[in-house]
Amino acid sequence: MTEAVISVASGRFTDAAGNANADGADADNTHIRVDTQLRRLIFSPADEAADVFARSEMSIGFSEAVQRSAAAFN
Repeated sequence: MTEAVISVASGRFTDAAGNANADGADADNTHIRVDTQLRRLIFSPADEAADVFARSEMSIGFSEAVQRSAAAFN
């Protein structure tokens, strides 16, 4: 993770409820954490693997924790 600081002057934007932002100098709203790690999918058997039985079980793993979603993929 990389840490960054963003300062935005008061009253420059509103949230979905119409609340204006607070003073950008407030310590609790200027520090954000940005995840800079690339996500990876891990396939088994590996891509380009030789001598894999046609009915072999396949699995896909993730390089970090994921959350279940109700999203549909077509």
